[in-house]
Amino acid sequence: MEDVDVQINAYIAGDLSETDRIAFEKELQADAQLAARVQAHRDLETRLPKMFAHQQQKAEMRAYLASLTSAASTARNIKPLLIGIATALVLLAALGYLLLRPCQDKDIVLSEYMRDLNPSYIETSMGAENPLKDLWEQGSARYRREEFSAARELLGQIPESDNFYAKAQLLIGNSHLSEGNWAFSIAALERCRTLSDPAVTADAPWFLALAYIQLDNIPQAEAVLQEIVDNQWFRYPDAKVLQKKIGRLCGE
Repeated sequence: MEDVDVQINAYIAGDLSETDRIAFEKELQADAQLAARVQAHRDLETRLPKMFAHQQQKAEMRAYLASLTSAASTARNIKPLLIGIATALVLLAALGYLLLRPCQDKDIVLSEYMRDLNPSYIETSMGAENPLKDLWEQGSARYRREEFSAARELLGQIPESDNFYAKAQLLIGNSHLSEGNWAFSIAALERCRTLSDPAVTADAPWFLALAYIQLDNIPQAEAVLQEIVDNQWFRYPDAKVLQKKIGRLCGE
């Protein structure tokens, strides 16, 4: 309602542009109520000299009416501008966050993967004739129960000459990974990659990539993940997903 009155005042005062005036007059022809309101404003305009004894008072009233038109016009023009500026600032802030943020979401990204640090062979049993069978079974059982220190003590007794040595070393590396000992984990898992156990060779890179990410060595983690994808090793679908996630986190 207030905007219509302002527009009527602007029309009567001759402040509308030619385009706006023509459009407003078309509205007058189609809207009897609007035409009546314009006439009421005109009547008020003619009564102003009688309502105000002095010309100065009349001039002040006209100036006031004109200021209403100017204020409304300015508000209409400024509002979209302010909205545009606010939108641009929000977009710039979001862009700056994406470009400049560190890998602060790393723990969130890795949480689902860190909950499952069991290699593919965790349930594998040694042959009954192997004298080290008890060490492996007790050590792997302790590992599954997250008794990592006890697991390392048992698994560390399996000699390099045994077929289960590489598997034991991988569990040792993963136990360090679970406890946040990233450097110890990387050292053990990198060694596992050099051993001649196919299962360990395929499993170890996945856990090694997690350890490198935890240590903020993103380039090395990406290289290991790409190796997993290229060879379709253990957890390679997860490796493909994780490649994209760490890429976004690090602004690449």
